[in-house]
Amino acid sequence: MITHSCIKCDYTEMIPCAEICPAFQRYECPECGEIQWIKHSRLNPKTYSEDMVEVDEETRTIKIKEL
Repeated sequence: MITHSCIKCDYTEMIPCAEICPAFQRYECPECGEIQWIKHSRLNPKTYSEDMVEVDEETRTIKIKEL
């Protein structure tokens, strides 16, 4: 399990960690509805807003944009 906090409203919950890490999960906050991406990691999980990631459906890859 990993602890996840929404980047908009600070809603916090425990979610199951992916079997193979690192992995990304598209997530919609049940409290505020904000779409975000969670990078599953046993050591350092991170959350990114939808505009911070670039998703390529064809190759099934996710790239973090430089800010």
